[in-house]
Amino acid sequence: MNNFLMSVNKLQLCNFSIIDYACAQSNLLLAGLTSNHLTSIFNCFTTAKALNKPDGTALGVFIQKLDKTILNEALDKFNNMTSSTSSIPLTTKITFMNALWETVKTNENLTSSVFLTKWFQERFRPFIAGISKSVLSCLLIRNITCEGYQAVIKGLNNEFKEMLQATRETVLQVWILTYLNTTGTGCISNTNGSREWLLLNWGMFSQLVQIKDLTRLNLNFSSFGVLDLLTSKQLSELTANVNVLNNPGNINKILDTLSSRSFSELKTYMNHFVNDTETMGISAIQNTAVRDVMLSKMFQRLAHQFPTFETADYADWFQTYLVILLPSIKANHLAVIPTNITCESNHAIIKGLDKVYSSLIMSQINDVYKLASNYLLTQLNSTGSACTVDTSGSRDWILKNFGRFRSQAQYSKLLSLNSNLTGTDVADLLTVRQLAQLCAINGSLKDSDNVRKVMSNIADDNITQFMDIFSFEAKQNNVRLVPEVRSSLLSEVLNRAVPIISSSNEIELQAWLDTRLQLLIPGLNGNLTELILTNENCKGAQIIIHTLNARLSEFTTNIRQQMYKSIRTYLSKGPKPRCYNASDPALNSTAWFANYLGKFLIYTSTDDLTVLTNDATLQIFAANQDNLNLLKELELPEGIQRFYAKALFQNTITNVSSIPDSLVCFIVGTSSVQSLTADQAATLLKKANKACQPPSINGTAPTDEQMQLAVALVSKIENFSPDTLTNLGQSAAGLSTTQIKKIDGGNVLKSLGSLSKVNGWTYGKANALIKRLTSTGTDFQVNNATNLLTLGTLAIGLSSDEIKNINSSVIATVATDTIFVESISLAPEPVQVLVVQKIVESSNDPITAVQIVPSKLATKISLPRLISKNINLSLVNNKQWTPEQAAVFFGTLIRNSTLNFDDVSTPILQGYSCAAGKNLNSNQFQKFVQATKGKTSLNHDQLICMARRLNPNETPGNISALPEDVLLFYDPEIFSNETCTDFYRAVGRANINVLPQGSQTRKNLLENAKKCLKISNESLSQSDVTILNNLTCDYEENIMKADISILEALKNCADYTSTQQRDINSLLNSKSSTFGDPSTWTTSTLRNLNALVFVVDKNTWNKVNKTVILEGLRPYVRRQSGFQILKQRNLLSKLSLTSRSKRAIGCSLDQITPDKTFDAMLPAQYGAADLDACLDDNVLIDQLSQLGNLAFSTEQLQVLKNKLNQIYAHGLPEEKVLALGYIATVYNSTEISTWNVTKLETISAVLPNSQSDDTSKAIISRYLNLSGVLNTDALNVIGGSVLCLLEESQLQTISPADISNANPLDISSCTQSKKNLIYSKAKSIIEPQNSEPAMYYNQMKTYLGGATTAHIRTLAFNNINMDPSVFLALNAEELQELSPYELKSLLGVNLQTVKDAENSTQVQAWISQHSESEVRSLGIGLSGGKPDPIPPGLITIQEIVSSSSSINKNCLLRTILSLSFSTIIIVIQQWL
Repeated sequence: MNNFLMSVNKLQLCNFSIIDYACAQSNLLLAGLTSNHLTSIFNCFTTAKALNKPDGTALGVFIQKLDKTILNEALDKFNNMTSSTSSIPLTTKITFMNALWETVKTNENLTSSVFLTKWFQERFRPFIAGISKSVLSCLLIRNITCEGYQAVIKGLNNEFKEMLQATRETVLQVWILTYLNTTGTGCISNTNGSREWLLLNWGMFSQLVQIKDLTRLNLNFSSFGVLDLLTSKQLSELTANVNVLNNPGNINKILDTLSSRSFSELKTYMNHFVNDTETMGISAIQNTAVRDVMLSKMFQRLAHQFPTFETADYADWFQTYLVILLPSIKANHLAVIPTNITCESNHAIIKGLDKVYSSLIMSQINDVYKLASNYLLTQLNSTGSACTVDTSGSRDWILKNFGRFRSQAQYSKLLSLNSNLTGTDVADLLTVRQLAQLCAINGSLKDSDNVRKVMSNIADDNITQFMDIFSFEAKQNNVRLVPEVRSSLLSEVLNRAVPIISSSNEIELQAWLDTRLQLLIPGLNGNLTELILTNENCKGAQIIIHTLNARLSEFTTNIRQQMYKSIRTYLSKGPKPRCYNASDPALNSTAWFANYLGKFLIYTSTDDLTVLTNDATLQIFAANQDNLNLLKELELPEGIQRFYAKALFQNTITNVSSIPDSLVCFIVGTSSVQSLTADQAATLLKKANKACQPPSINGTAPTDEQMQLAVALVSKIENFSPDTLTNLGQSAAGLSTTQIKKIDGGNVLKSLGSLSKVNGWTYGKANALIKRLTSTGTDFQVNNATNLLTLGTLAIGLSSDEIKNINSSVIATVATDTIFVESISLAPEPVQVLVVQKIVESSNDPITAVQIVPSKLATKISLPRLISKNINLSLVNNKQWTPEQAAVFFGTLIRNSTLNFDDVSTPILQGYSCAAGKNLNSNQFQKFVQATKGKTSLNHDQLICMARRLNPNETPGNISALPEDVLLFYDPEIFSNETCTDFYRAVGRANINVLPQGSQTRKNLLENAKKCLKISNESLSQSDVTILNNLTCDYEENIMKADISILEALKNCADYTSTQQRDINSLLNSKSSTFGDPSTWTTSTLRNLNALVFVVDKNTWNKVNKTVILEGLRPYVRRQSGFQILKQRNLLSKLSLTSRSKRAIGCSLDQITPDKTFDAMLPAQYGAADLDACLDDNVLIDQLSQLGNLAFSTEQLQVLKNKLNQIYAHGLPEEKVLALGYIATVYNSTEISTWNVTKLETISAVLPNSQSDDTSKAIISRYLNLSGVLNTDALNVIGGSVLCLLEESQLQTISPADISNANPLDISSCTQSKKNLIYSKAKSIIEPQNSEPAMYYNQMKTYLGGATTAHIRTLAFNNINMDPSVFLALNAEELQELSPYELKSLLGVNLQTVKDAENSTQVQAWISQHSESEVRSLGIGLSGGKPDPIPPGLITIQEIVSSSSSINKNCLLRTILSLSFSTIIIVIQQWL
């Protein structure tokens, strides 16, 4: 280095390092380096060999060795040659600045402004951007003048852009602020105005301070004078000044300044403005003029920039920068937004505008909505999508595209823009108007969940507005709501609107019902009806109920009933009756039913009306014409009509024409009927025929109530002209025989067209009319088809004598007429049989004969007529048959191997027998069994045969596939794949009455079921009851401990033990009874009790309302009820409905009028003494047949008999005997012997009511004594049991043909000699008629009690599978001769019967005649018989008896054959 300095080569100056230079000898440096050299060295160390911080020491040493003059020259030159300092590294600048400062800081001229200007503006310039805090601090302590400070600032300002921000901040804090604060004057005095002060004292460093800092140092500082010098941030600060924000002029100046700057500076300004206002807590610019100016200026600049914007730009400006200004948004601002922006950009704009939604006025909101909707429409038209692609569902779409400006849209508009919009998903975003419009668009609401989503956003105070819009829009759109939606919507509306509706005046209420709720009313139910009625006054309730009535057809029956209950609830509150006050003009209308129930009256009940009204007001209401007019429109339940009629007919009837037709049906028994004139009765009859006696299309007989009415009204008429008779219509059935006998035969003939259509004729009345019709002078005879058909329903009155005189072909012709057949089917049995005989006789072809017999009369065809191999299913399948008839041809039908048992009718299936069934193969038999399930009821013999045939060696099949009844003959173990619970559940559904009550089999069923179900004697659960079902009829344990549901199961029982009856009554009176306390029972309760009514005891009946008893028990005690007369009498005997004083004289009750005889409850209302006192003889004579149908007690029947004896002292006419009914039960054989019994119709009528063998025999004997004969017709009427009562001499008179043609006769009660006689006659004709064993057997089986051994053997030879009941009816003496093989052949699958009935006379007789081995050979576990004989040559060794355990329990019998001692035979006999 030193050498180099001695001879400096300019080109090599950069070859040395700064350390080399620093270490060089000072003298050499001073001598060798010129200012030019030094300039080159500086250039070298700021460029190619730029110095770093570590070089600072070496540089300092180097500079200190230099000549100051040369150094200054070199710095000046270096400054001049460095036009831009940006190429000098910052660290180099810092290194040089620090090193140079060391040479200057001690200079005595440092405070001189000239010195400072030279150094800081020139010599330091290349390095001043690296000025350090220490330099500035050191400089600060000098007493520098403002001119010197300003010289430094200028130098620093020149390199401002080259400084790091940190350096700038250091300059600001350490130098500028400290100096200006320290001087106290802020160097203001040597400047002229704010601009010069700012430029001289701050330069570009003013950008680093806030306006407030400038004004603090210069109170006279005017920002508006230097706007062009201020940064965007400072302009923002200036703008945010409260004073400025209220001065539009100043704002204009600021924004004008910004207008000349770049858009990025505007963005910066707005960014700072947002922050500044937020910092200052300015959330809104209150001076609208200022805000308007600012937003307008902004949009002027933005208009040019929008086309270049990306989504982020729109987001920045509309969601941040402009937010505080957007409350001034106007249509012209929005208009500059391009329409071709992306959906995302549009979303950004809407989002920003949405932020100021609450600050906008309606016109602005509308402007924004238009912007949004127009944009989306443009998008939809141009792209097919209104910005739906980038949205996730309806909510996202509506929020992004509309924000809160959606409030201005019509819902339909939204839907048109986005067809996939699901309004219910955004219900919380929609206005009341929009929600109403949504609901009023077809299909918008899918279900109740949709409705709840919508209505959850409707406040109570908005419901009226909602409904006004909805009702209008729905009408415009012709909306059809699905029921679920309508009901749900109505419920939601009413939950909000009821308080409003309840407080509405009549006009407003009508508006709600007629307009707002018009579409929703069909969605009403009971709860909603109650809701709107609850707080209404009477007038309001009347309006509501009137509306419901007007729209009743729009509701289902179930809903109407619910509504009625709500109306009932309303009317039941308050005074009784509610909404009626005779002294209040507003509530004194007696049209109460019309006003407050209207058509809902059809759903009320008598119990309800009793609760809602009282007798006094009800009588007043009943007579009101408006109420009567209402009733004329309605088809009220019978109970209501009766209830109303009772109240109405307590009034005096003056105008019968005003009475609704239906109420006439219930005039019977009221005081009004007694005062009727003949004309009034005729008028009421016309009404009755329309309302109470409607023409029947199927021949249905009139009810007792209809007959009561007919009799009551017809009895008021005395003269019967043809017109009168015709006008009677159906009520003509109420004519008495006395009245009929007085009618001219010609009048009957002229009115025959009407009389022939009447249903309900009794045999006696119809017969009397026919007699009048055929009386002298009419020329009407019942011997041709025309006249017979003209009789119509009167054909029921044709006598057997008249039928006999009619040609068979005529009968066959009229038998094709439905009415004739229907009428004959109701005639006495002998008449029906004769008609069928005539029909059959009309054809020589037996098949044709069967074919032409009407189905209803087919049961009267004699068995021999059914014997034909040509009978097929189509011939017999659609007719009615008795099981005995069907059994004759069942075997013929099943010969057809293709027979489908599913197609076979029930009557034919009932003809199955073991005898014929044996011809079915296994597969056919299974199909037969399945066909009977749920379709046919079979008897004990048929079922036991079915069971044995199904299960010879294996499981009979699945339980579910078998008829329940056949399961009665199985044990559950046989169904190995099914549980015993399944078995007994099925058995519980079976008809257990197939088994005799008390039989061991029946007892075992219940006991085994209890074991299966693990039932203790202490309790019976509901599940147990459900499974046991019909088996509970034999449940003898304490029923009181069983679940209450046992009462339902017990309803199905035929009889009850005394213990069961006691427990049932206890249950019925218990608190747990489902029927309630007896004091609350209604007619419905009695109907639900079913057969249990016969168990109810006297104490319980005493608690039941008398009216309920009278109405509720009638169905049980009618003759047609199907219940046994003894049960009916016992039931009536337990009722205490009347009491007669012992001192009473005459009739103390109402007189028994003809119509009352049709009341099945009459026996309960009149004791024997009352019956005697209150029954007029004429009524008894005219209504004898009806009285004979009533369930009178023996004492009451005796009263009737005594009256008849008094009336007919010389004996009962035969027509009266025929009409006796149950009265015949109190006649003894002596009295019967005086009767005139010449007709089979009479026997047919009285014989079923005979109470003993003596009376039965007396009836038949009387008939025979009066020239009667025992022919087929007589046998059919008499039957086998009565036939057995006759003498053998009388039986001898019967021809075999008559027995053959008669219905099968049960002769089981005959003596053996009579059985033998009847059997012999039957066999002599039936056997030749039959070549088919099964057919022959089925005809003969009721007579086989008289069969001989030879005949029985013949049956055995044919393997007849004899029925158990027939076997046990055989003559034991004849049966005992059969061998074991013959016995097996005779019974076939029923052989087990021998074991089951081993104690019977027949089995014991057979066992007694056969050896033990023969008995055992049957293989059924039967024992007994005569000891087997010991073969010759055998000796018997006695049984060895020993207690030793070594002796086997098998005893050894050793027999030694005497002929051969070499052979020993050991016989091992089981010892048991």
